[in-house]
Amino acid sequence: MPDPEATPAQEPTEPVVEPVVEPAAEPVVEPAAEPAAEPKAEPKPDEHKEFVLKLEEGSPLSDSDIDRISTLAKEKGLSEGDAKELIAGQEAAVNVYKDAQMQDVEDVRTEWVEESKSDKEFGGEEFDANMAVAKTAIDKYGSAEFKKSLEDTGFGNHPEVIRVFYRIGKAMANDKLITAESTVGNKPSDADILYPTSVEK
Repeated sequence: MPDPEATPAQEPTEPVVEPVVEPAAEPVVEPAAEPAAEPKAEPKPDEHKEFVLKLEEGSPLSDSDIDRISTLAKEKGLSEGDAKELIAGQEAAVNVYKDAQMQDVEDVRTEWVEESKSDKEFGGEEFDANMAVAKTAIDKYGSAEFKKSLEDTGFGNHPEVIRVFYRIGKAMANDKLITAESTVGNKPSDADILYPTSVEK
Protein backbone atom coordinates (compact mmCIF):
# COMPACT_ATOMS: atom_id res chain seq x y z
CA MET A 1 0.00 0.00 0.00
CA PRO A 2 1.17 3.43 -0.64
CA ASP A 3 2.27 5.39 2.30
CA PRO A 4 -0.25 8.15 2.86
CA GLU A 5 2.39 10.35 4.33
CA ALA A 6 4.58 9.91 1.42
CA THR A 7 5.05 13.10 -0.62
CA PRO A 8 3.27 12.85 -3.91
CA ALA A 9 5.56 12.63 -6.81
CA GLN A 10 6.01 15.93 -8.62
CA GLU A 11 4.69 15.97 -12.17
CA PRO A 12 7.36 16.82 -14.65
CA THR A 13 7.14 20.48 -15.77
CA GLU A 14 7.92 21.81 -19.26
CA PRO A 15 11.06 23.91 -19.52
CA VAL A 16 10.39 27.63 -19.64
CA VAL A 17 11.46 29.03 -22.98
CA GLU A 18 12.35 32.70 -22.87
CA PRO A 19 10.98 34.59 -25.95
CA VAL A 20 13.63 35.65 -28.36
CA VAL A 21 13.63 39.41 -28.61
CA GLU A 22 14.80 40.64 -31.96
CA PRO A 23 17.14 43.57 -31.70
CA ALA A 24 15.50 46.81 -32.72
CA ALA A 25 16.24 47.80 -36.29
CA GLU A 26 18.46 50.79 -36.59
CA PRO A 27 16.61 53.77 -38.02
CA VAL A 28 17.28 54.38 -41.71
CA VAL A 29 19.03 57.67 -42.06
CA GLU A 30 18.40 59.35 -45.38
CA PRO A 31 21.52 60.87 -46.85
CA ALA A 32 21.52 64.59 -46.43
CA ALA A 33 20.42 66.35 -49.57
CA GLU A 34 23.17 68.24 -51.26
CA PRO A 35 22.55 71.95 -51.25
CA ALA A 36 21.09 73.17 -54.53
CA ALA A 37 23.64 74.72 -56.75
CA GLU A 38 23.29 78.44 -56.93
CA PRO A 39 22.22 79.66 -60.35
CA LYS A 40 25.07 80.98 -62.33
CA ALA A 41 24.93 84.71 -62.65
CA GLU A 42 24.44 85.75 -66.22
CA PRO A 43 27.44 87.55 -67.55
CA LYS A 44 26.94 91.25 -67.60
CA PRO A 45 27.00 92.67 -71.07
CA ASP A 46 30.17 94.40 -71.92
CA GLU A 47 29.06 97.93 -72.53
CA HIS A 48 32.33 98.74 -74.18
CA LYS A 49 32.32 95.83 -76.61
CA GLU A 50 32.27 97.03 -80.18
CA PHE A 51 30.63 95.03 -82.95
CA VAL A 52 32.05 95.05 -86.41
CA LEU A 53 28.72 95.37 -88.19
CA LYS A 54 28.26 96.81 -91.63
CA LEU A 55 25.58 96.74 -94.28
CA GLU A 56 25.95 94.57 -97.32
CA GLU A 57 25.47 96.21 -100.71
CA GLY A 58 21.80 96.48 -101.55
CA SER A 59 20.64 96.14 -97.94
CA PRO A 60 17.30 97.86 -97.25
CA LEU A 61 18.51 98.92 -93.80
CA SER A 62 20.17 102.21 -92.89
CA ASP A 63 23.12 103.10 -90.70
CA SER A 64 20.72 104.07 -87.90
CA ASP A 65 19.24 100.55 -88.05
CA ILE A 66 22.72 99.08 -87.62
CA ASP A 67 23.37 101.31 -84.59
CA ARG A 68 20.05 100.31 -83.05
CA ILE A 69 20.67 96.58 -83.53
CA SER A 70 24.22 96.87 -82.22
CA THR A 71 23.04 98.66 -79.06
CA LEU A 72 20.32 96.05 -78.48
CA ALA A 73 22.78 93.19 -78.91
CA LYS A 74 25.15 94.69 -76.34
CA GLU A 75 22.35 95.23 -73.83
CA LYS A 76 21.27 91.59 -74.17
CA GLY A 77 24.82 90.30 -73.99
CA LEU A 78 24.65 88.81 -77.48
CA SER A 79 27.61 87.89 -79.56
CA GLU A 80 28.59 89.51 -82.81
CA GLY A 81 27.24 86.48 -84.66
CA ASP A 82 23.88 86.86 -82.94
CA ALA A 83 23.82 90.52 -83.88
CA LYS A 84 24.43 89.65 -87.53
CA GLU A 85 21.53 87.20 -87.39
CA LEU A 86 19.33 90.02 -86.10
CA ILE A 87 20.40 92.15 -89.04
CA ALA A 88 19.60 89.35 -91.50
CA GLY A 89 16.15 88.93 -89.95
CA GLN A 90 15.45 92.65 -90.16
CA GLU A 91 16.55 92.77 -93.79
CA ALA A 92 14.27 89.86 -94.70
CA ALA A 93 11.29 91.48 -92.97
CA VAL A 94 11.86 94.82 -94.71
CA ASN A 95 12.24 93.16 -98.12
CA VAL A 96 8.98 91.25 -97.68
CA TYR A 97 7.21 94.47 -96.71
CA LYS A 98 8.67 96.41 -99.66
CA ASP A 99 7.73 93.67 -102.13
CA ALA A 100 4.16 93.70 -100.83
CA GLN A 101 4.02 97.49 -101.11
CA MET A 102 5.33 97.45 -104.67
CA GLN A 103 2.78 94.83 -105.65
CA ASP A 104 0.00 96.98 -104.19
CA VAL A 105 1.24 99.96 -106.22
CA GLU A 106 1.33 97.92 -109.43
CA ASP A 107 -2.19 96.66 -108.78
CA VAL A 108 -3.45 100.23 -108.33
CA ARG A 109 -1.71 101.42 -111.51
CA THR A 110 -3.30 98.58 -113.45
CA GLU A 111 -6.71 99.58 -112.12
CA TRP A 112 -6.14 103.19 -113.20
CA VAL A 113 -5.29 102.10 -116.75
CA GLU A 114 -8.41 99.94 -116.99
CA GLU A 115 -10.60 102.74 -115.61
CA SER A 116 -9.09 105.22 -118.07
CA LYS A 117 -9.64 102.97 -121.06
CA SER A 118 -13.31 102.60 -120.17
CA ASP A 119 -13.89 106.25 -119.18
CA LYS A 120 -17.05 107.72 -120.70
CA GLU A 121 -15.39 111.01 -121.62
CA PHE A 122 -12.10 110.00 -123.23
CA GLY A 123 -12.04 106.19 -123.19
CA GLY A 124 -13.45 103.59 -125.54
CA GLU A 125 -12.57 103.33 -129.22
CA GLU A 126 -11.08 106.83 -129.31
CA PHE A 127 -8.85 106.25 -126.31
CA ASP A 128 -5.53 106.36 -128.19
CA ALA A 129 -6.50 109.47 -130.14
CA ASN A 130 -7.70 111.20 -126.97
CA MET A 131 -4.46 110.31 -125.20
CA ALA A 132 -2.61 112.09 -127.99
CA VAL A 133 -4.76 115.16 -127.29
CA ALA A 134 -3.88 115.00 -123.59
CA LYS A 135 -0.22 114.58 -124.44
CA THR A 136 -0.16 117.82 -126.41
CA ALA A 137 -1.23 119.68 -123.26
CA ILE A 138 1.36 117.91 -121.11
CA ASP A 139 4.10 118.64 -123.64
CA LYS A 140 3.15 122.32 -123.76
CA TYR A 141 2.62 123.04 -120.07
CA GLY A 142 4.45 120.26 -118.23
CA SER A 143 8.10 120.58 -117.26
CA ALA A 144 10.55 117.72 -117.62
CA GLU A 145 10.41 117.19 -113.85
CA PHE A 146 6.62 117.08 -113.92
CA LYS A 147 6.57 114.50 -116.72
CA LYS A 148 9.10 112.35 -114.86
CA SER A 149 6.99 112.56 -111.72
CA LEU A 150 3.90 111.37 -113.63
CA GLU A 151 5.88 108.43 -114.99
CA ASP A 152 7.62 107.46 -111.74
CA THR A 153 4.47 107.58 -109.62
CA GLY A 154 2.12 106.19 -112.25
CA PHE A 155 -0.21 109.16 -111.84
CA GLY A 156 0.03 109.72 -115.58
CA ASN A 157 -2.44 106.84 -115.89
CA HIS A 158 -4.89 108.18 -113.30
CA PRO A 159 -8.29 108.90 -114.95
CA GLU A 160 -8.63 112.33 -113.34
CA VAL A 161 -5.12 113.41 -114.36
CA ILE A 162 -5.78 112.31 -117.93
CA ARG A 163 -9.13 114.09 -117.86
CA VAL A 164 -7.55 117.42 -116.94
CA PHE A 165 -4.95 117.31 -119.69
CA TYR A 166 -7.42 115.91 -122.22
CA ARG A 167 -9.69 118.91 -121.65
CA ILE A 168 -6.75 121.30 -121.88
CA GLY A 169 -5.67 119.62 -125.10
CA LYS A 170 -9.15 119.96 -126.56
CA ALA A 171 -9.24 123.64 -125.64
CA MET A 172 -5.88 124.10 -127.36
CA ALA A 173 -7.18 122.36 -130.49
CA ASN A 174 -10.30 124.50 -130.57
CA ASP A 175 -8.16 127.63 -130.23
CA LYS A 176 -6.26 126.70 -133.40
CA LEU A 177 -9.50 126.77 -135.37
CA ILE A 178 -9.97 130.47 -134.68
CA THR A 179 -8.96 132.50 -137.76
CA ALA A 180 -6.31 135.18 -137.70
CA GLU A 181 -8.88 137.88 -138.51
CA SER A 182 -11.00 137.00 -135.54
CA THR A 183 -8.08 137.09 -133.15
CA VAL A 184 -6.55 140.41 -134.18
CA GLY A 185 -6.27 142.49 -131.04
CA ASN A 186 -7.95 139.74 -129.03
CA LYS A 187 -5.45 136.88 -128.82
CA PRO A 188 -6.63 134.38 -126.19
CA SER A 189 -4.57 134.24 -123.06
CA ASP A 190 -3.43 131.14 -121.24
CA ALA A 191 -6.40 131.59 -118.93
CA ASP A 192 -8.71 131.46 -121.96
CA ILE A 193 -7.19 128.15 -122.98
CA LEU A 194 -7.10 126.53 -119.55
CA TYR A 195 -10.43 127.84 -118.29
CA PRO A 196 -12.42 128.96 -121.38
CA THR A 197 -15.76 129.12 -119.54
CA SER A 198 -14.51 131.22 -116.65
CA VAL A 199 -13.26 134.21 -118.69
CA GLU A 200 -15.80 136.83 -119.65
CA LYS A 201 -16.00 137.53 -123.38
